[in-house]
Amino acid sequence: FNKYSEYIGVFFIPKKFMPTIMKLLNKLFLIKENLDQPFIFSKTLKKAYLTDFFNYLIMHNFNIKTREIFGSWQEIDTLQDLIKARGILNG
Repeated sequence: FNKYSEYIGVFFIPKKFMPTIMKLLNKLFLIKENLDQPFIFSKTLKKAYLTDFFNYLIMHNFNIKTREIFGSWQEIDTLQDLIKARGILNG
């Protein structure tokens, strides 16, 4: 049985974890040399995705919880996605 997962752009960080997460962010972003270095699955930290940061948190022993979404939904972040969602584009 395979499950498909995708990040939909919504996350919550409890207040008690913010100081630690801010320290990690500062450690990464306030050192200019870090910005052009590879980061997790991205070519550089400057071009990293939020999901890279989630992986970084997991690597630093944070427990990331997920929620399952029931029902149908469609990710639309390009014109092609919109066309496909409307059923205009076959494929």
